[in-house]
Amino acid sequence: MTTLYRNLVKGFVLSIAVWASACSNVSFTPSDALSKESLPDGPQQETFSFNDSNTMAKVDILFVDDNSGSMQAKQEKLGTRLAPFVSSLGNVDWQIAITTTDTSNGKYGLSGSIVQMTGTNTKILTSKVPNYETVFRNSIVRPEMVNCGLECPSDDERPLQALIGAINKRFTDNAGFWRENSDFVVVFLSDEDEKYAGDGLPVEPQVVINSVRAAFPNKPFNAYGILTVPGDSTCYGSVASVSGKYSYFQAELVQLTGGVMGSICENDYSAALQSIGERVRSNSGSVNLRYLPIPESVSMVVSPFDPDLTWTLEGRAIRFNKVPKKGTNIVVRYTPH
Repeated sequence: MTTLYRNLVKGFVLSIAVWASACSNVSFTPSDALSKESLPDGPQQETFSFNDSNTMAKVDILFVDDNSGSMQAKQEKLGTRLAPFVSSLGNVDWQIAITTTDTSNGKYGLSGSIVQMTGTNTKILTSKVPNYETVFRNSIVRPEMVNCGLECPSDDERPLQALIGAINKRFTDNAGFWRENSDFVVVFLSDEDEKYAGDGLPVEPQVVINSVRAAFPNKPFNAYGILTVPGDSTCYGSVASVSGKYSYFQAELVQLTGGVMGSICENDYSAALQSIGERVRSNSGSVNLRYLPIPESVSMVVSPFDPDLTWTLEGRAIRFNKVPKKGTNIVVRYTPH
């Protein structure tokens, strides 16, 4: 993995001027581990079907909330800024759930289970929940962090492992969150990185993508984050004082799925959340390839043909200019990178 981190740092340092803004795309070289161990031989073909008769895009949004000791003020900043996020989603039919980065065997180890929304009888937040902005604020700021003494949430943050845990509980603790014909979005809030897993066994982005694809074969998936952006040395200096790290693994997942991210060190998360929301809206109806493609190798057959449907490639995400019509089948052929 050393080569991955060296390439990541190079890519982010070269684009540090871009990262100075609230949000941006990420670009870096795929890791040696992925290219040598996970890639198949030869061209690939994947088929996607669009069968939703509802013209309003549906998005299920999971917030993975770092509930370690350094995060209370950052949770509070996020909690008071749901409005610009929801506003930027436009007419998207959204719903939100929250889990934490604690996957330990301790008292607060949720391992991906979604939390009860504070002051309600539901685990799923929608615009129909009374005072939903206040409910979100009171739920994203985790009470287990406050005056916890010797029994606190784990400082061994596992955001990607928590995400896989959440997916694995889709028929049990988290039943009802993922809807038919909806996009799946994850938003990380963390000043740490999966790389620093205490047992030395971090969950890598490719494993997450494989897990999502296995659970939801045709569901569009995109990752976003408010993170310690790799290459932002000023922010790193700030979070390092409380054991924070560059968010390399989350950043790679964001890049591979065509998402955007903002800095955990911003005083106000409004701009970051607005940019994330706008990208969520524009990604509605997009699809994700199983492997990172060589861009010039990608070809697509749309049936029935729609002359007004166009697309762009970002990482392994194919973004359409509009949600494809009901009954559309799309065959994508490409060569993995």
